[in-house]
Amino acid sequence: MPFQHALYRIDQGLTRLSLDKLEKEAVLEDHIAKDMGILNDRWMLIGRQVYTDFGKYVDLLGVDSSGTLIVIELKKDLTPREVVAQALDYAAWVETLEPERIAEIWNAYVNSWRKDLIKLSLDEAYLKNFGTPFPK
Repeated sequence: MPFQHALYRIDQGLTRLSLDKLEKEAVLEDHIAKDMGILNDRWMLIGRQVYTDFGKYVDLLGVDSSGTLIVIELKKDLTPREVVAQALDYAAWVETLEPERIAEIWNAYVNSWRKDLIKLSLDEAYLKNFGTPFPK
């Protein structure tokens, strides 16, 4: 069963915003990729459309200041059972990733999506973002 929340705008009063149906997951993915602060301003995006070892793609892959990998998988019109199963698969997969593979994911991300960051290694980008070295 999907959850539904009301959103309000507060300026000169309280106005309930209308809910629009999201036509494509890619639209939301684009917005989050441009601004991770939509989800959490203490996360750093390190991968987008990341190919897994079992032939599926993680929509977005992030990391937090402790080095924990964060799987962001966007779903539209799937049953909760399918969503949970896919999330468990992805969580199990990221647990197996070695630092070298995470760096490869970063390199693929900057080469495909963020040419402005191409000169930064994952370690450099992490240090710049969090002020500490990437945990190994």
